[in-house]
Amino acid sequence: MAGGDEASNIAAGIGLPALGGAFGLAVIGVGIIIPLALFSIIKLREPVKETSTTAGQTTCSTWGNAPAGFQTAITTSANKVGIQPALLGAIFLDEHGNNWARPNADGTWARGGRAVGPYQIEDFDNKWKTVTEDGYSSKVYCAPSTTAPAGKTCVNVESIEDSSLAAADFIKHILTGAKLPPTTADKNEVRCTGAGYNAGPAKCTTWKNAGYPEDSQPHTTDEYHNRTWVNFQKLFVGCQSSAAQAGTAPDSGNVCGVTAVDKSKITIAGSPDARLMPPAAKNFNELADEYAKDTGNKLVISSMYRTHHKQICLCMTNDTAEQAACMARDESSITSTDYLKANGKCKNTNANPPGASMHEAGLAFDINIKSFTEAQWNVLKTIAPNFNFNISKTSKGVFKNAEAWHFDYIGLENQYWYGAPKISNAITSANKTCN
Repeated sequence: MAGGDEASNIAAGIGLPALGGAFGLAVIGVGIIIPLALFSIIKLREPVKETSTTAGQTTCSTWGNAPAGFQTAITTSANKVGIQPALLGAIFLDEHGNNWARPNADGTWARGGRAVGPYQIEDFDNKWKTVTEDGYSSKVYCAPSTTAPAGKTCVNVESIEDSSLAAADFIKHILTGAKLPPTTADKNEVRCTGAGYNAGPAKCTTWKNAGYPEDSQPHTTDEYHNRTWVNFQKLFVGCQSSAAQAGTAPDSGNVCGVTAVDKSKITIAGSPDARLMPPAAKNFNELADEYAKDTGNKLVISSMYRTHHKQICLCMTNDTAEQAACMARDESSITSTDYLKANGKCKNTNANPPGASMHEAGLAFDINIKSFTEAQWNVLKTIAPNFNFNISKTSKGVFKNAEAWHFDYIGLENQYWYGAPKISNAITSANKTCN
């Protein structure tokens, strides 16, 4: 069931937060500035298989959603410096809530304290000085309201081209300082780089020298380093860097219709509709494989996709017999007073109202937690984010707490998340039939 976690996310997820920055501050609302270390943004994960390639390979499915010219600017800068374009692109996405953000109408970007430009770079003047010392550009940094010396051109801190070069060179120095290969595609090395960009190069070097212990990962803004790996994977494989550069965001209707997961990989508890949206189904099958590999057991699943009718009945009652009786009724005969309290919440406090559940969107699954030992549950909780699933926040990461059985798919958070209209778009898409 998806109840408490869904409700808390609806409250928290109506709007995406403002920009974060490298060593910077974040601005939320008007005139409110908080330290970056306290700034939290929604995570986005879309794992793919770990692989290796050379700088310059990108994926059209994700790069294609970037504003026109961004893929070229990022790839050109990364290749000039000698790092993976996917790594530079991942940092951009990290800085913008995992979105392909766009500048303001006047070409400027929102600022977080001293963090400026598309990559929210702090101390841009010093970082650009390093760019010129490394021989990557002849442009010079000009203080605000000043002009370039004779024969020189000022760097534009707001442009995607110049900012990409500054960020790429900074990333190269993080990798060099930690003695990591500049074209790395290694999970730990990519995460290490994200930590260095977000919290200072020493964070990467220290963690790397300690052998990348999972139980003492570097402290970064909302797991910035882990998000770097997820976004890196999105940009790293797929098709070639000549992919079309669409200037529009993904349409919520471009993925439609739930599809069956591989039932041979799981054990069914009860009678769930074992379907999810296609990206979620693919990642779920991979998660099930990894769980079986790590524990020797199959995942025991009690719920996945729910129809509107099913969500109504779950909202009405927690009693399985009463739910069955509800399902036997014609849906048109059921009124909202049958399942909602006067305050608009479900009579079954463990559920969300119809139209507000990730299960209806085919983007969540529940395990039969009674079938799991705490050790098995800990394995699932640990590996799930690697396949784009997050355990319910309501559980607070504690075995058998409320909602410890519920996992949301967050690989499409850019498109589908709690709060109108995104959750309704997701549910509409889940119930479409593709031609």
